[in-house]
Amino acid sequence: PEPLQKDYREAKIEGEAPFDAVYRGYKMSPRISENFYTFEVLSRIFGEGKSSRLYKKLVDEEKIFNSIDTFLTESADAGLFIIGGTVSPDFSVERANEKIDEVLSDFILKGIEKKELEKIKNIYETENAFNLCSLSNRVDNLAMFFALEGEEYINKESFYINNISEESVLSCAKETFIPENCSTVF
Repeated sequence: PEPLQKDYREAKIEGEAPFDAVYRGYKMSPRISENFYTFEVLSRIFGEGKSSRLYKKLVDEEKIFNSIDTFLTESADAGLFIIGGTVSPDFSVERANEKIDEVLSDFILKGIEKKELEKIKNIYETENAFNLCSLSNRVDNLAMFFALEGEEYINKESFYINNISEESVLSCAKETFIPENCSTVF
């Protein structure tokens, strides 16, 4: 396993590109862990569509980013929670990066309301049910979980998602979204 990261890491890459971009990676749980599903919820809170917190605040309201979203790497080892976005020409990548911090800090300060968490759980349940309708999706899921030696998780995904509380989401955010756990590329 990779050694524990103890300091914030940052790299700036210069070159020709249509837009400047900010990419942040936060270390997180491996795919085969109950905590993975809390990261799934966090990813949906911050980056799933136009109603996500990052999109609403930084694209719609403040127009600092042209686009921004989140995704998770789903690996057997510790994965990454990625936040990535293209920056509007009127803003520096440094300012855009600070604004991401503000949205994350606001969440850690205020937490999540039960209604928002229930909405995310319902969306996950619906997507999961539709995915299981397809034989090829079921086979893919079985193969992935079997390869990761976690086949017992396949029938428990809904259970894990439904047992996530507002407190567990906030706790996970507080432990994850800290400078010592972040690597940023501009």
